[in-house]
Amino acid sequence: ALQKQTAQLRRELREQAQKKFDQRGGKELAKKLREKVEAAKKAIAQIDPKVAEHLGLEETLDMAQGRAADLSRALELNDFDESLDLAERALRAVETLQGRLAMEDQLSQRYPGYQRDPVALRKGLQGAGSAQAPLAEVAQALREALPREGQGLSQEQLQKLRQQAAQQSGLAEDLGKVREQLGEVGKKVPIFGPQHEQMLQQAQEGMGQAEQRLNRGEPRGGQAGEERALEKMDQFQQAMEKLAQQQGKGQGGGIPMPWGEPSGEGEQDGDSDSMRHDHVEIPDAESSRAPAEFRKELLDAMKQTAPEKYKDRVKQYYEELVK
Repeated sequence: ALQKQTAQLRRELREQAQKKFDQRGGKELAKKLREKVEAAKKAIAQIDPKVAEHLGLEETLDMAQGRAADLSRALELNDFDESLDLAERALRAVETLQGRLAMEDQLSQRYPGYQRDPVALRKGLQGAGSAQAPLAEVAQALREALPREGQGLSQEQLQKLRQQAAQQSGLAEDLGKVREQLGEVGKKVPIFGPQHEQMLQQAQEGMGQAEQRLNRGEPRGGQAGEERALEKMDQFQQAMEKLAQQQGKGQGGGIPMPWGEPSGEGEQDGDSDSMRHDHVEIPDAESSRAPAEFRKELLDAMKQTAPEKYKDRVKQYYEELVK
């Protein structure tokens, strides 16, 4: 219900933003922006999915492609507030791709044979670079044409947001109590696993984000936090229903394993619901695809200064790894 209230206020603000956008030659500007987005989409298409998969960037590439496509549709529908959000997300994905591909290109030049397909890698780097500029221009143009988040609010709208922030604070507090109760239950009966706790923690974090942004008069950020909380609580609900079904099927009504499927060995032993305590081998450095000497060389190379043109992208890549 709270998310719907925030969404309604966002719709009101979108209408205001639309009027301001129209005053700045909205139709003509939107046409130019769509052309830039099409150029970015073509550039992103130059990135070989196989190269992205090899580097573990397939989700980032999907994000760049998906958000660019969504951005094009949002501009066609004259949803400029949503367009700004999509442009910024597409831009972040492209910059992450550019930083990683730049680093890989640098390493492939230093170590012949390091990269399976250096030509495709270089083409992908060129594509990411070509997509970055038009997306940055689209995002900047929309920022200039639209009121900034939190600006243009009437006193009544600001008051509504602060009331919603207070509601959100109460909901987060209630969820905190639920987490404590589940923790107490978990000490007695091992029904809940760490994934369940993580879902509720992430839901509570989303609520915290929503409360902060709503208090600052930023409905877009507030709604994003609310939607994150809803998503995680929905996942938790589905997990609980799944556990209930497992208990209902029963086989004597035993206690299900915390967030896990019964193992094949356990079923054969007649103890399918027990937790496993098998020895797990932790791979060491020698188990890596690269020998230890090469790993050291790679780490040393990472410490070196990147080419000036890609310095910010490479820095961002390392920051993304830390995250």
